[in-house]
Amino acid sequence: MSDRQIGLTGRALSRRSLLRLSGGAALAAAATPVLGSGTAFAAVPASERISLAGDVHTLLWNDDIYPNTVLQSFAFDNVRGHIYLAQVLAGGDSTENGRLRITKTDLTGKVLGAMNLTEGGGLGWGHGVSIAAEATATYVRLWVEVDALPVTDGDAVGLQLARIKFVDGATLTPQSAGIEKHLLVQGAANVTCAIDPVHNRLVQRCKTNGAMRYYVYALSDVLARKYTPLATFTQPALSYTGQVRNSLTDNTWATEQYTGIFQGYTAYGQYLYMLDGNAYNNCDRVDFDKKLPPSPSPAFVKWCQEQGFPGAPKTSGNAHLTAVDMNTGKIVEQRHITSGESLVYREPEGMAIQVVGGSPRLCYGFAGGTSGARTTTIMYKSAVI
Repeated sequence: MSDRQIGLTGRALSRRSLLRLSGGAALAAAATPVLGSGTAFAAVPASERISLAGDVHTLLWNDDIYPNTVLQSFAFDNVRGHIYLAQVLAGGDSTENGRLRITKTDLTGKVLGAMNLTEGGGLGWGHGVSIAAEATATYVRLWVEVDALPVTDGDAVGLQLARIKFVDGATLTPQSAGIEKHLLVQGAANVTCAIDPVHNRLVQRCKTNGAMRYYVYALSDVLARKYTPLATFTQPALSYTGQVRNSLTDNTWATEQYTGIFQGYTAYGQYLYMLDGNAYNNCDRVDFDKKLPPSPSPAFVKWCQEQGFPGAPKTSGNAHLTAVDMNTGKIVEQRHITSGESLVYREPEGMAIQVVGGSPRLCYGFAGGTSGARTTTIMYKSAVI
C-alpha cells in the first residue's frame, strides 16, 4: 500500500499546536529563543531521506495495550527491542493536570510493564504529544515533557524536558528523586522532544514568541547542558484543500481549505517528519472538525461495502505525513496517508524511528477503538532516497 502525494502550496498554522498553549501562554509570550527568530543557524549534515511514497508496513495492529485512553506517542529502545507508549492516565482531570501513563512492550505489543507520571507540588507532566527514548548498551532513559501548570479546561503542557528511568510499577511526580531536567529554551511552552537514534540528535518542539519552533541539538551537547542548537526553524504551516460536509446532518459538500491537526513528529538525519490529521468514527467519515480530504481509495470503498455500512464513503481520513529539511525549514515532501483505513476511530498519534538491521523505519501511530476500549496501531515506511 502506498499513499497519495500532496501539492505544497497555500499553507496555514497547525491549530492543534495553538490549542496546546493553555497554562503556558504568559511564559510563551516572554520566550527568549536561543537564536532568535528565523533559521539563524543551519548546520545539520546532509543525509538520506525516508521516502513518504514508499510502501506501508504494519508493526502493531489494533492492540489493546492500555485501552483506557487513546495513544499519544511512542518511542523505541532499538537496542533491546522494546516500545514505550505514552497515554493520558485514566481518571478525572488527568488531561488538565498533565498525568501520563507510560507502558513498556516488546515488538509484538506484549506488555512488559507500566508506570504512572502524576502531579505534585502544583505541577504535572503534560499531554504526551511526543516522548523519546535514549538507548545505549548499558542503559535506557526516557525523555518526557514536565512541569506543566494545571488548567481548568484543555491540556496541561510541559515547560521543559525530563530525563527519567523507566521503573515498572513506579509513580513519579515532577519532584521525585532522580529526575534530570533540561530547560533548553527559556520561557518556552508546549515543550516536547524526539530523538534521532541513528545520528544521536535531540529535536525539541516548543512554542516561543507566538510560534511553534524546532531546535535541533547534538544529544551529547544536551546531556552536557550545552544548549546551542545546530539548527532552529519555525514549523511549516499544514494547509490542505478537500471536501468538507456543509453540516453534520446533510449530505452536501463544499471544497474548502483546512488546517491539519498536529499529532506528532520525529527526526532522521537532515529531515524532520510530521504527522497530522484527526479521527473518524465510521464509514461516513464525519470527523470531529468536519475537515475531510479528497475521495477514498477503492480498497476502502470495497471494505465499507463488505461491512455493510450505509451510504457511500466520502473520504479515507485526513491524515498526512510531511518531511521538512531542518536546514531550511522548508517542506520537501507531503503525503495524504490512507493506511489503516479500516480502523475504527483512526486518530493519527505519534511518530518515532525504529532501527532494524541498521536501517531506519519511519513509524507512525493510530489510536483506534471506542471509549474505554482503545487500541494502538503502529505502521511504518522504510524506503530511503
